[in-house]
Amino acid sequence: MKLPPVCWVWALVWALPGAAEGLLPRHGLRKVWREPQGEVVWAPGSGGVTRVPAPEVVALRRRGGAALGALPTSVLASPAVPWVLGCVLSGVAGTPIVVRATKSWYREIRKPWFTPPDWVFAPVWTVLYAMMGFSAHLVAASRGMSSLPVLAFLAHLALNLSWAPVFFGLQRLRPAAFLNIGLLSTLFGVMALFFPVNRLAAALLVPYAAWLLFATVLNFEIARLNPERGRKRVALVIGGGDGGGSGL
Repeated sequence: MKLPPVCWVWALVWALPGAAEGLLPRHGLRKVWREPQGEVVWAPGSGGVTRVPAPEVVALRRRGGAALGALPTSVLASPAVPWVLGCVLSGVAGTPIVVRATKSWYREIRKPWFTPPDWVFAPVWTVLYAMMGFSAHLVAASRGMSSLPVLAFLAHLALNLSWAPVFFGLQRLRPAAFLNIGLLSTLFGVMALFFPVNRLAAALLVPYAAWLLFATVLNFEIARLNPERGRKRVALVIGGGDGGGSGL
């Protein structure tokens, strides 16, 4: 049974922060949040919740808590939900272009043997966009919206969102493949900026990097098998033809 995209969105919005908490290291501070009386710290091995005044928490972080992946206090003060929803909904915005293509020309062209079924892409990208959003949230909560890591992430996201119109909308297979190279390059830069700020934030981008690498190989192979597709699309735009010939 296929779940509607909205089910994937809401499941990830509520599940991802809790799942990410379980990925934090078993040593040092694991969870920190603010209360009116001060700060509450959960330290593994302490047998429960331990109350620590704010200055002592800062001192603990300086002794290595943050380096071990502890969430800074500002993480929970800056909600993750807008980041997660923002990334997921940004990706969903290109769905009409993709759906039209998968029901027409994309169904007809040659594809390599390792091409996944069409139904795989929606849940995979929903999960990846949610992880990207939560990753950016962790860094934005620590460094602020105007920091270089966050601005680099937003620029990368904009580049990511331009791929579907190029590949599925304009049917420019080879330019889209080179766009994927740019995506990989900028993603590695974003991960390098995220890592010193929050190791979990960088780790959350690893599945996205792996999928993007696979998608790049797939894109280049589709472009190789269908060299006429870009030329047909150019003829369509210039000459007004129907451009609907089969790639088989």
